[in-house]
Amino acid sequence: MKKILTLLFLLICLNTFAQNTCPVSGDNKSTTAAGITHRHVDSAKNRSIIPTHYTEMQFDDIANIKVTDKRSWDEAVCVIGYIIDVKDGGQESCNCHSAIYKDTHIYLGKTPDAKPEDAIIVEATPRFRDKLGSTKDLKNYIGKKVKIYGYLFRDDEHKMNSTVDNGSGNHWRHTVWEIHPIIKIENAE
Repeated sequence: MKKILTLLFLLICLNTFAQNTCPVSGDNKSTTAAGITHRHVDSAKNRSIIPTHYTEMQFDDIANIKVTDKRSWDEAVCVIGYIIDVKDGGQESCNCHSAIYKDTHIYLGKTPDAKPEDAIIVEATPRFRDKLGSTKDLKNYIGKKVKIYGYLFRDDEHKMNSTVDNGSGNHWRHTVWEIHPIIKIENAE
């Protein structure tokens, strides 16, 4: 039993060490279908620079951006909506596949009773945990009207799940465009 506990402790320590040393560019060195390196994509997901200005956008303006629309990943935006669900993300290359340090996927709806397929995905990253809280903390926002601040980001790997893009897969989000990372959440009620 002692050996099992020691091994478990070492695995947790190694995983913590891996996250603490995980570069902003993550651990994936391959290229996306669009020819962009995953390291570039992961670096955008892991930005930690706090913008000095945010462009206010209406919910529908973000929700209806298609995968083919040309937008800048450097655009800091804010949007008002209702948090309809909060889920722990999986092990992703942007977080060096850590089992501990994961993004939190938040479904932002136009109304408090919006369905996931009508939602914008906004993501809290480990680099902003001290400001935003854990996934458990963020679940306290479910049903509340909030103002989300962060960077506009196109997550191409979810095109098949995008309602606005008529994706061929399970539609669990409205658009491939996200706010990722979230910089700040404010109560908007």
